[in-house]
Amino acid sequence: MVRSNRPARRWRVALLALAALAVTLVARRLRRAVARARDVPLSPLTAGWRVGADYPERRGIVADGEVAGEMDDVADYASPTFDPTALAPAVRDFYERTADYGLAYRVRWHPRSASARPSPAASPVESSS
Repeated sequence: MVRSNRPARRWRVALLALAALAVTLVARRLRRAVARARDVPLSPLTAGWRVGADYPERRGIVADGEVAGEMDDVADYASPTFDPTALAPAVRDFYERTADYGLAYRVRWHPRSASARPSPAASPVESSS
């Protein structure tokens, strides 16, 4: 009596088809996310492993005047899904006037994630203005 291997083969084909469908759906979502991200005003500057206080000098970055914040104007991020006027004034102030705040981080190494993350015990952000 010869046994048929068809049921096992059908399961393998079905699993491969499901895997292909999952990969296709993930690829489509990523494509859409990349297309939406093109409209977000992000900086083209990258640092790699080390930033440091001398980063602008090492990279030859020159600013017109002193840099006050993470961004010049939160309104640059206005979109159908983000209304900068609805942002809390303290949050807007922080991003536009970051230099006025005393920031301190305590970073711990997390060997399982192969990265450093801010510790939950990081110092609070305090405004110096």
